[in-house]
Amino acid sequence: MAYTERFSEVHKLLAVQSFTTASTEQNTDWLDGSHYHRYAIVIRTDVVGTNFNADIELSNTGTGAGTNVHTLKSITEITADEATVCIELRGEELSKPANAPSDEYRYFRVETTPDGNCNYTVMVFGISPRYAPVGVSEWDEVVA
Repeated sequence: MAYTERFSEVHKLLAVQSFTTASTEQNTDWLDGSHYHRYAIVIRTDVVGTNFNADIELSNTGTGAGTNVHTLKSITEITADEATVCIELRGEELSKPANAPSDEYRYFRVETTPDGNCNYTVMVFGISPRYAPVGVSEWDEVVA
């Protein structure tokens, strides 16, 4: 089978955050989940102080204002250095959580909670755009 699409054409890098000696909760910005059919969140730990946790949180506003933030997914606690985790989201998972006041939960963010000084990177990719083409301005270089 021949593939004509480049990775950079169907995967948009939506967020990248790197932390050095982080020991308190960190969050990505709220991301609008209505633009792609799927999302992949890749977390790579370099050094884990005591332990490391991550959650995907949903909100019905782009600010997470009020009490409308709900946890959608959580990773198994990481206690070892040099761990790699991939969390996958489907567009249909961004819906009304149990006991939520609204149906419109299209915004999500990655919440990381390091315990002890942790070095790690979080990358969020939008996959399969609802409306092509995908912009490639976030890449410094694409080599085909």
